[in-house]
Amino acid sequence: MVRRFIMILGWCFTIACQAQDTVTVNDSWIQAAPPTAKVFAAYMEIVNHGDKPLTLTGISVQGFERAEIHHSTIINNMARMNKVDTLTIAPGTTQPFKPGGYHIMLINPSHSLAPGDKLTLQLNFAGLQKSAVFMVKRAPSGQPQHHHHHHH
Repeated sequence: MVRRFIMILGWCFTIACQAQDTVTVNDSWIQAAPPTAKVFAAYMEIVNHGDKPLTLTGISVQGFERAEIHHSTIINNMARMNKVDTLTIAPGTTQPFKPGGYHIMLINPSHSLAPGDKLTLQLNFAGLQKSAVFMVKRAPSGQPQHHHHHHH
């Protein structure tokens, strides 16, 4: 019985390690905002190292009411931000989350964030989860500034 349990545990660990190796998160950061901000934008690159598509189904983070996947577009010279329920990342590709494109909206924080603070976000994919640490920092010069007055 114990031997069988150890075999199953080992199998689960192997599957979990393979799943973790399938996806990596690079350049993860949260754009600093005024202390009274009700929304923050998070950016990263998600790399799918696997041979199957990965579908990002949501984001979990403590200290916020909710986190949502969004995509910014320009239509008739007007910036629009749309909520995205899922995002599929093709095998062997990198999906950027950057100002002016896909990003994560962190909505209604329970406390303020300052440059240098770190948050762990849980990326929920169909069939696996991946944690990533995001550091709060000011937007690099030359990058579009995210507007923090959107109504959600």
